[in-house]
Amino acid sequence: MIVLEDNVLQENLLKLNNPRRLVPVNRTFYPSRKNMGPCSPLFGKVSIFVAFVSKSMKGHYRVAQQSLECYLKGVNYTVMMVDLDKDPRVQEKCPSNKQVDFLFYVDYFRGHCHVVITLPILFPFAVENGSLQLFFKKHCAASAYLPDTDWMLVLDADTGVVNPNHCVEEWIDDRVDIIFYERFFNWEIASGNYLVRNSEFGRNFLKSWGEWEFIQPTNWNGGDNGVLQLHILKYVLPGASQEAKNCNEIWHTAKDYDTYMAYVSCVKQALGATRLWPGKVRIYRRAHGWVRDGFITSDKWCDADFMLHGWKLQTVGQDGWESPFKQNLDPMKCGTGLSGWNWIPEKRVNASVIRQELAALERSAGKEHPKPARDLIYLTMPDVGICYPNCDKDT
Repeated sequence: MIVLEDNVLQENLLKLNNPRRLVPVNRTFYPSRKNMGPCSPLFGKVSIFVAFVSKSMKGHYRVAQQSLECYLKGVNYTVMMVDLDKDPRVQEKCPSNKQVDFLFYVDYFRGHCHVVITLPILFPFAVENGSLQLFFKKHCAASAYLPDTDWMLVLDADTGVVNPNHCVEEWIDDRVDIIFYERFFNWEIASGNYLVRNSEFGRNFLKSWGEWEFIQPTNWNGGDNGVLQLHILKYVLPGASQEAKNCNEIWHTAKDYDTYMAYVSCVKQALGATRLWPGKVRIYRRAHGWVRDGFITSDKWCDADFMLHGWKLQTVGQDGWESPFKQNLDPMKCGTGLSGWNWIPEKRVNASVIRQELAALERSAGKEHPKPARDLIYLTMPDVGICYPNCDKDT
């Protein structure tokens, strides 16, 4: 028998599906930043939260973090740099969570294997070595610091700012409490970067997400990213109980990346075309959030872009990396305006160029999508046969 969640998570689910505050009907408009002007605090205090493990930070992420430092010189956001191994509040609030230095596996494979480093290669190795917890501690830590702010932008350490002429508030939707986006190449709801409001819903969502570390399946499950797909489905569509059970079954039987993607596809089909659930969650469609994977356009960017994800290296040009910058940014030279932002001119392009590259990748990603993830779940799994006559009891 597959159990979706324990009693603690069930209690949090009940809390999250009974919001007490009034939700605005229309989104509050926030104007795009112009000419590096001020970012007005329309939604209250905004903080940027970056969790890290010190030994990883010493050998990775310098380019990304220097770009973030440069950006912060020109805005009034509060930055929270949290060492998951040493921070006192994290130790108090998240004593049971563990944090894996996942880049240990990246470095191991770079040093011992002549292969392209990808998640399908790394994840089974991490599973074999008892490292399924991945980044659950990060989400618990974010929930611990959330009361210090009104809105929190949680970032992976390898997320950098490519275009500082944006405000975080441009992506805040005050009709919801948590905001995610889809990864472009596989339609997965990304777990590393998100916006969250300091609310009961936001705090409980993050805390219960972190608690999945202790009840997640032990197969090829995608770690905190895999958990997030089902976590969202159950919170935004509590009446879709049979659909959640079907996706959960697929998730528990995944044995590699291809079969894991069948689970991701199952959740996406259950969620349908809806991307906003008032009082709860919004999911930006691919390439429309505040950040996207940089590699999909070889780190080219346009005015619509704000941040790029995947900058793990220390130095511009390292390992043949085509960075948007001529060299590492010097935060001491950054401040007002665009001082210190030393771009490669050819990397800044019109939106039409990015659109063409995204369209090409969209076509190829569709053609190359794993075969197990192409099934229509409502044709291959029951939505009535098991639960009849009580299939709609939670609706």
